[in-house]
Amino acid sequence: MSDFKIAFFDVDWTLYDHHNRGFNKAGLEAIKQAKKKGLKVFICSARPYYSLKGLGVFDCGVKWDGFIGSCGAVAKTGHTWIRKLLIDPKVVRRFIRSAKKRDLTMEVVSCHKSALIAPINFYCTEYHKKLPDVPVPVRDYDGGQVTALLLFSPEKYDEGIHE
Repeated sequence: MSDFKIAFFDVDWTLYDHHNRGFNKAGLEAIKQAKKKGLKVFICSARPYYSLKGLGVFDCGVKWDGFIGSCGAVAKTGHTWIRKLLIDPKVVRRFIRSAKKRDLTMEVVSCHKSALIAPINFYCTEYHKKLPDVPVPVRDYDGGQVTALLLFSPEKYDEGIHE
């Protein structure tokens, strides 16, 4: 084996093939073999934890040493969080007010779960046609830790949504 001691693996279109709706079996087998030789293996994805779990990443036969999720906002190895980049609850509430004022929905993501602030809209449906995901409940924001906000809207709202 080489001098490498750790490797990071993406999910969408790398380990998971959305066209065939399944994991790349040869890729997973290669990861298992590398792990047997002492390589530490991590997931590194834009997806948050709940999405990775819902897709089956943690049940695909590889004992992952940890993961980086939510576009790098969180990182965990074993039971230890080594990174939680959190959004101030005041900022979260401001974005939610702005989205609701425009009749939009937004996904509020924490380290382990996610919720929509309003029912699924056209833009959310279109997004999930390209990147299928697990269903997310509609729930009011409880003031807890947030690592990401995902707004489902037309491009014209990109500027000024934080007002």
